[in-house]
Amino acid sequence: MENNHNLINFIDDFCFSDELEVFDDAKDFYSVEFFSKKFNVKLESIISAWLDNNINLYVNLRSEYCRMNRYANKKEIRYDRFNISIGRDFYQHESSPQAAIRNFIPCKYSEMKEYMNFSGSSAYKYVYNGYASGYWRLQPTNITRFARGNYNLKNANNEWISIPSEVEIYGRDRKDYLIFNQDIFISHTDLFVDGYSYQKFIQLFLPTKVTSKEVDSYYLQSLIVVLLINKHYQKNNKELKALSAAESLNIDRMCNCKHIKAVSRSSIDRWIKDVFNSGNKLTIPVKNGRCTQEKDNVIYIIAKAYYWADNINITFELLSSSLLEECDKYTLEEEVTLSIIIKHLKDITLFSAQ
Repeated sequence: MENNHNLINFIDDFCFSDELEVFDDAKDFYSVEFFSKKFNVKLESIISAWLDNNINLYVNLRSEYCRMNRYANKKEIRYDRFNISIGRDFYQHESSPQAAIRNFIPCKYSEMKEYMNFSGSSAYKYVYNGYASGYWRLQPTNITRFARGNYNLKNANNEWISIPSEVEIYGRDRKDYLIFNQDIFISHTDLFVDGYSYQKFIQLFLPTKVTSKEVDSYYLQSLIVVLLINKHYQKNNKELKALSAAESLNIDRMCNCKHIKAVSRSSIDRWIKDVFNSGNKLTIPVKNGRCTQEKDNVIYIIAKAYYWADNINITFELLSSSLLEECDKYTLEEEVTLSIIIKHLKDITLFSAQ
């Protein structure tokens, strides 16, 4: 046994590259249907961006029966067939970075094959059947462009021999992949993008209005506060009342950021009366002309309650896109763009602390 251990260490040290492994640790998954509707982008355009390798796409599997081909990286704990069978491997153990993304549970009576592998930085290859769950990354193949409406995950025949496939399905990297010997069709609307691809998505599909005019900070802060309160705290989605808005806002405050001081009904009443006029025009008088911490608090509370993501930049994008939609409903005195809103949000101290 000691001789075998020394042999593996020798192989690791002299036969394999020390090049840093890049693992897929994506999070904050959003459906492509959500993006298509929210940003008025054709689904075909999103698929094209993926085919051009501009964004990543994922499929959300739910205990789908398939075969796993995976490799043990030399930097991680060395797995053997027993450890995999009792859930100690990379795709099962709760302490694994992959636990929140994807999972692969071997069949109870599945044959588990272990091979010596002389490729990259791995010394072992494992092949076994089981059930895949969570988000697995799709990679286009030479025939992907011919598929319409959905993708078939099948990439092997009944004997598990590889056949031409519409997509490839990867785990934490390109060396770990799934094999399906049955038809499993995934609609384009059921695909997902990850948080990293979100930023690329914004750059690709959202037009940026360029303006040389600076929007007054007081005007922008007051506009954002009133639009957010009006969007999320209308009574029966028809009428905005300061009392009910204050009650709902403070409930969200207690749930998400109770350290922030309660927002008074009188403040909300004053903001509403200052801004909303008859007709479709919003007028923001600059009588004091200065930003207040209380308004920043309200913006932060609503962001925590309705737009929060692990990546603060995604929070900014979601919040600013929603605000821009609200701006389009009114006649404004100033031109407000997505970039202007995001810049203002980033200057709020509560956000910069994240």
